Amino acid sequence: AGAAVLNDQPVPQGVLFGKNATAGVINVVTQAPSRTFEGRADVTIAELGEYRLRGTVSGPLSDSVRARLTGFYTKDEGWATNAVNGEDVFGAEDFGLRGKIAFDAGDNLELMLIGDFTRSDSTCCQPLQFLQTNSLLQQVRAPVVGSINNRTVNTTTDTFADIRTGGLSLEGNLSLGDHTLTSITAWRRWDFTNNVDVDGFAQTSPIRVPFGFGFFGINGGTVDIEQVSQEIRVVSPSGGFLEYTLGAMYFMLDLDRTFERRVGGCTTDTTVALGAACPRPTFQSSASVANTKTDNIAAFGQIQLNFTDKLSAIGGFRLQHEKTSYSGTRAATAPFAGDTTILPGSTGQRSVSDGDLSGKLGAQYRFSRSAQAYVTWARGYKGFGLSLIHISEPTRQA
Repeated sequence: AGAAVLNDQPVPQGVLFGKNATAGVINVVTQAPSRTFEGRADVTIAELGEYRLRGTVSGPLSDSVRARLTGFYTKDEGWATNAVNGEDVFGAEDFGLRGKIAFDAGDNLELMLIGDFTRSDSTCCQPLQFLQTNSLLQQVRAPVVGSINNRTVNTTTDTFADIRTGGLSLEGNLSLGDHTLTSITAWRRWDFTNNVDVDGFAQTSPIRVPFGFGFFGINGGTVDIEQVSQEIRVVSPSGGFLEYTLGAMYFMLDLDRTFERRVGGCTTDTTVALGAACPRPTFQSSASVANTKTDNIAAFGQIQLNFTDKLSAIGGFRLQHEKTSYSGTRAATAPFAGDTTILPGSTGQRSVSDGDLSGKLGAQYRFSRSAQAYVTWARGYKGFGLSLIHISEPTRQA
């Protein structure tokens, strides 16, 4: 959040837009509820079974309340085929709704409540075979033929990527004379579930192959992210000699991840023919759970001095403190009965914190509405990044 009028240079924007905004900012602003009734819709039908429907309706609910409801539905049947059952894959079905309600709560106060929900279910993304140099693998993966034009896979275990996401926010804008005080309280949730059939074999049980695994059909899990933020800022009027933005921000992110992997192969009995089903298959599997939490609090400010209607100087700062922690456990026992574990059980946890003062200084000259020149020094900040993968590669079997 911030005053866009003070952020028209493609340089690090960490001062007003926070950590990780080191390559500029794409600020997407959706339409507000209208004071008169309006609506529109469009439908798209394309090749390969693609259908798109979207629309919006908006208007007043009373003299002081306005609303907008926007929705979409997309279905893509897929551009590849599963040779096992002839079904289309690499397709998706998406649905989403977004609603806004604007309130005139008084002569000086405007409120905006926003809520959205999106669901996405896809049959994605098993590896496509683009090149096969091993004759045995060509045989056991038939009728799939590796090439850059290949659009066929073998899938005996479900391969999918499903997403559920939603959020709520409440924005208040209070006019204090010629200044504006803004408060934004927001909550968001993102849930992801997936699995990938890695092996690409049509068989449902392990086969003997010259390398790798004769079964690698379970490889996926869940990622659940919840975040809460609170921002408050004051913005000066524009057009004078001095323009400024001052504010404070709190951000919390809580991420949970689960992961499960199962592979299988033949015993060391070398009498089993390559490509044949394992008479005594062995399986390895492991599961893990992990969590990471981040708390970030910051104070920020930016000023712009307009010496003339063309020449301006800009300066800003962001003082922030961040704490990140993680914990994870890899199960000591295999999640599937009768399997051996890929790796022994383990646990780990750690907490780290950091503080940073970043900012920018610059000068800008506007030749016209469509041309400007500027020079800027800016320093951004990237927060901690922690990997939550807790399962390494199992022992490969021939």
